[in-house]
Amino acid sequence: MGMANMMRQGGGATVNDQFVFARLIDSLPNPEYEVTKQTLSVVQPLTRDILVQQLSTRFNLLTEEWRKEGEKGSGGEQAYIAGDGTGKGRQAGGGRGSKSNGRGSKKKAGTDDRVDHRRCFRCNHRGHRKPDCTTKEEDFLEQCDTCSGFGHNSEKCATPTEEACMAVVEHANFAVVSFEEQYDRAEELCKMDPSWEKLTEDEKEAKVQEVITESF
Repeated sequence: MGMANMMRQGGGATVNDQFVFARLIDSLPNPEYEVTKQTLSVVQPLTRDILVQQLSTRFNLLTEEWRKEGEKGSGGEQAYIAGDGTGKGRQAGGGRGSKSNGRGSKKKAGTDDRVDHRRCFRCNHRGHRKPDCTTKEEDFLEQCDTCSGFGHNSEKCATPTEEACMAVVEHANFAVVSFEEQYDRAEELCKMDPSWEKLTEDEKEAKVQEVITESF
């Protein structure tokens, strides 16, 4: 029984074919029938033969697409039919002994045994990222034979004599500058203290002199 006949018998309403066609077109699912709906919306006048021809053509194309997907192992057509067109049905190949998903199934080569090619920026090893790295430093950093530290070798290791020399040089670099430069450097260091602005001028002066004395 057509929609128009059902409405006439139910309430005596008069419904023309164009109204029924419009309701039918609106009910077509997207995106499968999106192009077909756009085509039918501009056809004037829209007849039953044109409507049936357009819908039949599109349905045949969809059926062919589902068949090809099924041959590739996706089970698109079978899933659509088993699920009554909702996609909720049982997918093909899911039974016992099937090749895709059931008991006794065979894994496809390279599917579950894929190699993780991610590289860690900490240890430079592959298979994980830096946040997940648990590699010990001695497993990837060079160890110094002199100080037993990591990240350098004995050729680049600073001996106690070299460390003392560097300290003297740093102290000398600060000492050879003029008093004005020493004062400016010390004042800049003092200004980094959050409480600097709360000090009086005399307190600021004493603070700067204290830094100069300690650094000289």
